[in-house]
Amino acid sequence: MQLKQMNVGYDRAQDRVLIRLSTDQDSEYRMWLTRRMLIGMWPGLVKLVQSTPMARSQADPEAKKAVVEFQREQALRQATFDAPYEGDKLSPAIPGEPFLIWGIQMRPAEGGGHDINFLPREGQGVHVRLQDSMLHALVKLLQDVCRVTEWGIALELPVPGTSAAPADEAIVGERKLN
Repeated sequence: MQLKQMNVGYDRAQDRVLIRLSTDQDSEYRMWLTRRMLIGMWPGLVKLVQSTPMARSQADPEAKKAVVEFQREQALRQATFDAPYEGDKLSPAIPGEPFLIWGIQMRPAEGGGHDINFLPREGQGVHVRLQDSMLHALVKLLQDVCRVTEWGIALELPVPGTSAAPADEAIVGERKLN
């Protein structure tokens, strides 16, 4: 399965963020993200952004920051944020309503990219491998949606007060994969 499109939107009635991921197999994964989970996952996303080989090779924190910003600009220039999301043509990969994200695992993938597991309280979750450009796109979409949520949080890169050292794995929430 290859990821085709991402869509991140805010549902005021649910007071949650809806993440929709479409695949090349014309299916869609739909997940609810709460304010608490978004705040918890943000430092892990920042660490993933900082864990690219080029960024890790920089000893100087200012050089690392410059590399991350350069990679972000390059990725966002190549992304097509104005293309309409083609969700009407897709069938749900997991039947029923979107699931509530209960836990998230994030880690750099062997051989490049970034593995993210979105986990419900029980049952099937969603595993995605994002290349650097898609990770930067997800970060931007989350930053953009935060501006309309009225949650009073600002998602910044890097997170103030975090170290530049990449983590092997970040786990958010209460459920872990076995």
